[in-house]
Amino acid sequence: MLTFQGTRSASISTKMEAHAMGSHGIVGSSDGTEERENSSINMFSEGVNLKDSFSHSCFSYILNAITSISVTCVLLFSCPLLNMSFFYFSSLIQPSLEEDVSTEILLANKKLRSTVWKEFELTMLDDGTYKAICKHCKKDFVAGNRAGTSHLKYHIGVCSKLQSKRRKFGSPKLDIPIFDQQRSRGDFSRMVLAHGYSFNMSEHYYTRIFLYNLQPSFKLVHRTTLKDDCMRIYEEEKLKVYQLFEKQSCRFSLTSDMWTHTEMSGYMSLTAHYIDDEWNLHNKLVGFAHVEVPHTGEHIAKEIISRLYPWNLDRKIFCFTLDNCTMNNVVVRELKKFLLSKKALHLDGNLFHIRCAAHVLNLIVQDGLSVISSAIGNIRETVKYVNGSTSRKEKFKLIAQQVNAPNLSLKADVPTRWNSTFLMLERAMKFRDAFDRLHECDSSYKFLPSKEDWQNIKCVADCLKVFYEVTKRVSGTKYPTLSLYFNDFCGIYLLLREWQFGVDAFVASMAVPMVDKFEKYWDIANKLLEIATILDPRYKMKSIEYYYKLLYDPFVAELRIESARKSFLELFSEYASQPSQTSSDANSSRNFEAAVPSSSTQSSSLFATRLGLEKFIYESNSSLHSKSELEIYLEDPSSPGIGNISFDILAWWRVNGPKYPIISRMARDILSVPLSTVASESIFSSAKRILDDYRCNLLPETIEAIMCSHDWLKGRIPVEPRGVEGNVPTSEPSLPTKSQEDQTDDD
Repeated sequence: MLTFQGTRSASISTKMEAHAMGSHGIVGSSDGTEERENSSINMFSEGVNLKDSFSHSCFSYILNAITSISVTCVLLFSCPLLNMSFFYFSSLIQPSLEEDVSTEILLANKKLRSTVWKEFELTMLDDGTYKAICKHCKKDFVAGNRAGTSHLKYHIGVCSKLQSKRRKFGSPKLDIPIFDQQRSRGDFSRMVLAHGYSFNMSEHYYTRIFLYNLQPSFKLVHRTTLKDDCMRIYEEEKLKVYQLFEKQSCRFSLTSDMWTHTEMSGYMSLTAHYIDDEWNLHNKLVGFAHVEVPHTGEHIAKEIISRLYPWNLDRKIFCFTLDNCTMNNVVVRELKKFLLSKKALHLDGNLFHIRCAAHVLNLIVQDGLSVISSAIGNIRETVKYVNGSTSRKEKFKLIAQQVNAPNLSLKADVPTRWNSTFLMLERAMKFRDAFDRLHECDSSYKFLPSKEDWQNIKCVADCLKVFYEVTKRVSGTKYPTLSLYFNDFCGIYLLLREWQFGVDAFVASMAVPMVDKFEKYWDIANKLLEIATILDPRYKMKSIEYYYKLLYDPFVAELRIESARKSFLELFSEYASQPSQTSSDANSSRNFEAAVPSSSTQSSSLFATRLGLEKFIYESNSSLHSKSELEIYLEDPSSPGIGNISFDILAWWRVNGPKYPIISRMARDILSVPLSTVASESIFSSAKRILDDYRCNLLPETIEAIMCSHDWLKGRIPVEPRGVEGNVPTSEPSLPTKSQEDQTDDD
């Protein structure tokens, strides 16, 4: 509350009234309120009869106080724009008013309810104005009823001392985002790597405008500094992947492919596939090597071996999937020789190499398509003719509407990709009537297929649909494919033989070369496929027994069935003799060795003979236990779900693995083997976009860092997009500061 002291009250009141009248230029209120107040006061003062000076003095003090309060109230309520003057007058009456009084007045006006005031202190200056002082860095800002709080919120986001405190002690959950230059700089570098942007993106004009409007405090770096940041992130991510590999107790399978960028240079991709401890399938790019000419098998094998050492994978390889290039035979031979010298392969390397199933199917289908090459040529030229000009496209669209053809466009094919040829033929059959009408209306159209061509196209398309579905299924990278292929391959073989000896002469002529090609590659790949299908709990040995009895005569079928069983048993024995560090067998072995005293402490040779006997008994019991596990697995009823395409084989082994510890280790290594090189080939789809004319001039080490980081970071992007608000990940580590780079390269 306001107080008045001694004789200063009258003079202060007079000064305050004069100051209020003069400083605001107000002589009286518009409605005459002030004049009526003054006249009433004068009349009252004249009518009072003062008897003595003491009473006169006291009355004067009271009169002056009433006058000042009246004038102040008139000014305060008659003109809201003069609210701040009230505080100034109060300072004249009592210059020593405390700050908390002014703060309480503002609080009463409901102006300090914003959360920003937790970080600021409101202070009134001598001239009656207000300042908001940051509690952390002590900077002052304009405050008051009309100043707002937007500038205060912005300062909270950029206050260096406040951010350092929050990083040290942890920040509470606020609605104000905390800006961090180093973290934002690292996020920008990861964006460039994950999405394949160029380094000079940081110098693009509109990139700078966009980022400045988004966060003015963010400082973009020079492209050379951005490249250094990306290389630093590559090293960080490489260390993470290496540590991830070291934690795995499984073996890795590899895929590789070559891509020729120019006549004088090419690139080789190397991808590692594995199943982690939680039975999830993964693939990581571990090498993107620049290969100089000549691209010989020996040279490529050396590049692959050099990429195994940094990841410590030279003793952990199970299988290698390659396409059917003749050069790859030399690559496999050199790699097998290298790995066998380290005793790192199972069954003497007989399971080390598997040919890409997609390429095998492609070779088989290409032989079948050769019988209708002329009909395919007519369809291909028709598509080129229609799509050759806008007017012909519009004309064909109108014709298609007239004959009630579907509202679709024609598909062109890539001659070296049979699946695109199949899709072209399948789409063209829907426009057969439109092609006939186009031939009648357009004399320039010379590629109309004959009636016989259409019949042959339909027969071939029906046959190729089987291959198309199988190719799609075995080309997956998110699920195991090896266990699927045996049944599909046997089914294709049965269909080919049915077509070969069928009544349709044209289909039979197509099937003959396809059967020859199929049998050429079947014997090469079937051993690993047999073991994989036994590891599928839905089939086990039943699938092998069923198909071999259909495909071969009884004697040959029994030999093949027994051979498959023997291969599975041999592989099981190798795994049983090399227990993992976490298996119960290994723990039992360690316990046995710890319980037996060391032979160096025993002088009796009799004890040595007993020790050998005990070891023999232990090993015999272990082999019996292993045999019982194999027998239990094969004799247990097969799991239901043969017709269930959504059956998750990895989920089954995750649940049932403890029941079959040795067989589950086999399943973990074998089911990670990919049937196709799609994972490696897909890398080059990004490479064609990323390795433009500018980036081709980069060092091979830089290109490899870009491609590997692109694969690793892109693999962490969620499959389904999440909402922006409240779901943006912010856990990526920030880059270390580089003050020298900031001084020299920042704009």
